[in-house]
Amino acid sequence: MDLDQTSASTATALLKKWESEPNGTREKKRILVVDDEPPVRRLLKKALTQFGYDVLTADDGLNALSILHNESVTTVLTDLNMPNMGGLELISVVKKEFPEIDIIAMTGFSKDYRYIDVINAGACDFINKPFDLEEIEAKLQRVALERSLKHQLIFLSMHDEMTGLYNKRYFNQRIIEEMGRAERQGYPLSLLLLDIDKYKKYNDTFGHVEGDAALARLGQILNGNVRRNVDSAFRVGGDEFAVIVPEAKIKESSSLAERLRTSYEAAKLGETTISIGVSEYYPGLDAKSFYQTTDAALYRAKSLGGNRVVADQENYDSSWITNRRYVTTE
Repeated sequence: MDLDQTSASTATALLKKWESEPNGTREKKRILVVDDEPPVRRLLKKALTQFGYDVLTADDGLNALSILHNESVTTVLTDLNMPNMGGLELISVVKKEFPEIDIIAMTGFSKDYRYIDVINAGACDFINKPFDLEEIEAKLQRVALERSLKHQLIFLSMHDEMTGLYNKRYFNQRIIEEMGRAERQGYPLSLLLLDIDKYKKYNDTFGHVEGDAALARLGQILNGNVRRNVDSAFRVGGDEFAVIVPEAKIKESSSLAERLRTSYEAAKLGETTISIGVSEYYPGLDAKSFYQTTDAALYRAKSLGGNRVVADQENYDSSWITNRRYVTTE
């Protein structure tokens, strides 16, 4: 398999992973129809249900907002001329409170509403009454396609094509989020930094295809050992990787690191092994210092010959942890 085939295969796997995500192609299509005329609501509910949508209805903007605060909706199809809260105001509020929801406006008073005003309020399209059901179906399909493509691009922008792991850009965002969450909720947080020993020699000896395969294999090992929907694995450089481990003290995260080390060693990829540095977050530590502390532990692991785990014990202090689940004697 050549390099182009490898990249294509990885990209295909990434897209399949994206499709399995909540915002992938399998996202449930649920529409909220907002109109003060009961016959219009009944007609649209019947037609859109036949088109394959799950349909909710509301008779004005206020009731629509009440539904949106309690139900998951992908698209709002709303009239503009309604009592209590009109369509333009509803569109503005929805885009502010629920920016991920797409909105299509419809009205029988087209002379009273300019297309540009409706779009500027936050709608993505406009339909005149009396409407044609085929036109509505076509516009809903276009909106769904654009939504799917947007989510696909966001997903791909967060992932490394070679390994399928999260990328450095997302790591920089996620580490700050997890540090804040750990401090607010009083639970521990650990960081692992990994580097492949003798990777350059392996890459030079066996070529880039095999070198890329080694990176992809480490990615598989990371995904296979971290806790799904809890830990996060990243490729942060050429042969450098990271794992953010929430709700784990340095002892538990060091055990994970050792499991990763032995799993990679068992893969027998030439003379390559991995070295891992581990450290634990404490309040007052910024993201850069957290990374540097962990990187220093990784450097010690490599300077001692590699193929080992080194934990940062010098700065280790769990006295700040207030969550009772983690207040234990070491």
